[in-house]
Amino acid sequence: MDTLILSEDYKIEIPEEVRKKMSLEPMVKLQMIVFDGRIELIPVRPMAEMRGFLKGFDPEFKREGDEKGSRFAEFLSGPIHVEKSSG
Repeated sequence: MDTLILSEDYKIEIPEEVRKKMSLEPMVKLQMIVFDGRIELIPVRPMAEMRGFLKGFDPEFKREGDEKGSRFAEFLSGPIHVEKSSG
């Protein structure tokens, strides 16, 4: 794990090894997420680069404790009821 130092003007330098591994170029946009006491930086990629990144993904996966599928999926597959207001 790399350790970064926050400079006096609040800048960090991403180590060369990480930049190469992540194919980061100067001036690339990074999305910052602050969650549960940590900071995550996610490169913003053009949509064209995303083509095929889910190849082989099984959309039918089940979550732990989800024996018959999610309640939301059951809700979506059920009939739609629309109540008319009386007024």
